[in-house]
Amino acid sequence: MAEVSEALQKEWARFVEQENGKGKINGAVHELTNRCWDTCIKSTSTNALDGREKACLQNCVERFLDVTTHTIRRMQNSKA
Repeated sequence: MAEVSEALQKEWARFVEQENGKGKINGAVHELTNRCWDTCIKSTSTNALDGREKACLQNCVERFLDVTTHTIRRMQNSKA
């Protein structure tokens, strides 16, 4: 019975870790959306983005991903 309990505990710990990871990703996407929207979108008077807004959004997302990737690599390197 102890083995089953230990196995269930490990499975539960993995599940919780995965859900926490999903929550972090969702939070990052929400932050990205808000930050880039506030930075790039000046008016919502039309249903379409103009060229400047599209370029700004693309650049904002790319910079966010660059910083995130760089941060993750630094954290991984510091653990090694």
